[in-house]
Amino acid sequence: MIDLLQKHAKTGPSNKHGVLAAVETLHDCSDPHNTRIRETAKGSKSQCQIKDLFLMHYIRLLKPPRYSARPRNRNGSVSALITITSDLGDDFYFRDTVLTAEVLQESGDPRLVLASKEFHWKMGMRVLKIELNVAPSKHNFYDSVILAISSAAGGTPVADDISHPRDGGLEIITAYSPPFRPIDGEEAEKFVQRRIMIDPSKTLRIWEETGESIARHIWDGGLALTAYLAQNASSEAFSTDKLNALHKQLNPRKTLRALELGSGCGVVGLSLAALYEKCHVTMTDLSSAEEILMKNIEDYNSNFQGEVEFRVLDWDQAIPESLASRSWDIIVIADCTYNTASAHSLVNVLKSLVGKSPDTVVVLAHKRRHDSEVLFFELMNAVFGMVDRVSFHNGNLETEISVDIYTFKVMIKGS
Repeated sequence: MIDLLQKHAKTGPSNKHGVLAAVETLHDCSDPHNTRIRETAKGSKSQCQIKDLFLMHYIRLLKPPRYSARPRNRNGSVSALITITSDLGDDFYFRDTVLTAEVLQESGDPRLVLASKEFHWKMGMRVLKIELNVAPSKHNFYDSVILAISSAAGGTPVADDISHPRDGGLEIITAYSPPFRPIDGEEAEKFVQRRIMIDPSKTLRIWEETGESIARHIWDGGLALTAYLAQNASSEAFSTDKLNALHKQLNPRKTLRALELGSGCGVVGLSLAALYEKCHVTMTDLSSAEEILMKNIEDYNSNFQGEVEFRVLDWDQAIPESLASRSWDIIVIADCTYNTASAHSLVNVLKSLVGKSPDTVVVLAHKRRHDSEVLFFELMNAVFGMVDRVSFHNGNLETEISVDIYTFKVMIKGS
């Protein structure tokens, strides 16, 4: 995702807060950038719905964890350097909070907690050093461990749950390190794992790169779209009389052909494959994203059944025949519109891909970062019609930030 956008001139996001709260509102669906919001009368219905609270901040590993032995002492310590930022790293978490760090051995069932300690993140902080004393016992000293850091009360969760709407929602996304062996004194690989529960029985494990770079990270739009897909995949969603365009296309009883553009880490495409067993998903991005995507596909294949593949796709190049010749039921896109220099290329790719698929549904997750992004919607409106919009809205009174999920259908004007 970021790799595709970095090919063009980059404009800086203006996001200052990341609190997304549940607010029942009614938007003017004809204007994707209308910021007028008014309360919806109780019991009224609207295509533009507001979902539950999301607080988009992520624990990031600036320095991967490593074990250090102490001379003449069987004890040692596991240390790491972390931060808590928004998706683009342009904003640090702005509240005091308590974090729990745990050194875990996950090879057994239940998992074994070797060390646990609370740390205090204070408003205004940019980095926080994590260090836990560990006294490995004889039976686990040679086994791999991980470092998990969470804001959840009662220790680190098995996964962050986005599978159902709630009043509170997630505030900070948990970080899980790669495994490393204390006896070797080795440093963990420079990745961080997110564990996202999309169903009570289904948890995605998504690897990201670490450090301060925003490349190949999960962004807010991807997480919001994953939550939307997860919360609408239950059987109850298909028992109502009126189904929106996305629900009609995502009928779990039929085979689905799904394409993701600008996949990044692949959280959206992999969630589709995991939620809908008859869904064949093709994820696309530049070749520079292949390593992280293949790592996540490998992890997916070890935990789920379902057809998932990766193909290189550069929006400025001719679409490979292996993609152009297929028909698609659904095309998903998350956080790929903030750079207006790529807008024409992205819309042209969409126009070409739906040529063989007049019934294709295009689902776009968009976090508004600056006014110039309206160009993408102007280009889309020339050939597509917006049929649905769902907003994950910012509850912070100082700003109006939302992740909006748009559903488009092919409705070429004049046809």
